Amino acid sequence: MLVVAGLLDLQTQHPDLVIELLGDNRPVDLARGEADVAVRLAALKHASLKARCVGRTGVGLYASPGYLAARPLGASFRGHDVLLPSGELSRLPEVEWLASREGARVVFRSNSMLALMDAAAAGKGLVPLPLGWGDGEKALVRAKVLEHIPERKVWVVTHPISSERFAVTVVVNQLVAIFERIMGA
Repeated sequence: MLVVAGLLDLQTQHPDLVIELLGDNRPVDLARGEADVAVRLAALKHASLKARCVGRTGVGLYASPGYLAARPLGASFRGHDVLLPSGELSRLPEVEWLASREGARVVFRSNSMLALMDAAAAGKGLVPLPLGWGDGEKALVRAKVLEHIPERKVWVVTHPISSERFAVTVVVNQLVAIFERIMGA
């Protein structure tokens, strides 16, 4: 999502800037220097980090247009296939809630959100996603907003020392602009 939304546009103004994007569900340890910037949906646990709230997001269920045409989502999940995150993300409220729906059949689990979205785009089932992310995926349509799942804040987090570097400041500013555009922050 960040690449499509303009993260790499920074290289037009800063051709020497090298951006390395780590896509992992395991939070990187900024205090230990594993990364300079992180985007987080969870509260911070390290007091020495700098965090900026760049938006709030609810959660929705997404699927391919073809899946929803063949199996419209009504009040019941009976007969629906679901695609769920595994590993650390399996404890998210929407994952636990969806896994417990009577009649829903879990057909695929992965610790890769991209793999889950690819499966949904291929018509394999419903996947829970943050609204801003899911709405930005051209191959998916929103089937339902999970209004009972609390909104989560989206944070851009840096280590105070890293945040003083020009390259980090440029990337953080671009991330903030992207999230403002996507989420109306």
